[in-house]
Amino acid sequence: MDKEKFYGMSTRKMEVTIGGKVYTVMIDSGSKLNLMSREIPKQLGLAVDYEGTRWSLRGVHGNVEPLKGVVTDAPLMIGKHKFPHHVFVANNDLDRQDIILGQPFLHHFAARLDYGS
Repeated sequence: MDKEKFYGMSTRKMEVTIGGKVYTVMIDSGSKLNLMSREIPKQLGLAVDYEGTRWSLRGVHGNVEPLKGVVTDAPLMIGKHKFPHHVFVANNDLDRQDIILGQPFLHHFAARLDYGS
């Protein structure tokens, strides 16, 4: 059976709640880090561990992006379920989403991306 081949696909987004506030999340199976916009820790009073500044992120154009730190065990809620995990804090906003959940989150919670029909 021939399956349709796509030139590109839209990125799936969902919502998570942290401290009663709803944020838009992009699932990125290619991201080596979980990442949140710089304003989220300030908005919610989340503690930022500045040891996370030793980490950096390589952008899509190859540029190195320093990080502001990491929120350890950020209290992510999806529906009524808790998924606490470490999320690094970006030095800027993340464009069309507030949080990127990458490989560390997907691996820890044994997430499965199913593209079946």
